[in-house]
Amino acid sequence: MDTLDGRVRIGVGRDAAEIAFSTPFGAMEPTDMEIRIDWADGDPEPAQWIADVISTEAPAPRAGAV
Repeated sequence: MDTLDGRVRIGVGRDAAEIAFSTPFGAMEPTDMEIRIDWADGDPEPAQWIADVISTEAPAPRAGAV
């Protein structure tokens, strides 16, 4: 998967607010969770950071019109 500055977009907008992080079934016992992120190439600094954001939605018609 190709990423933009090492970011992976998982959910946006209402998807991010409404989608379940986990849906356990059956008996379970929660334990500690650890989130870890490593650079794929081992370099802690990317060559260049950019502020551009990729949108998956088309602009609304007449957006910003008064």
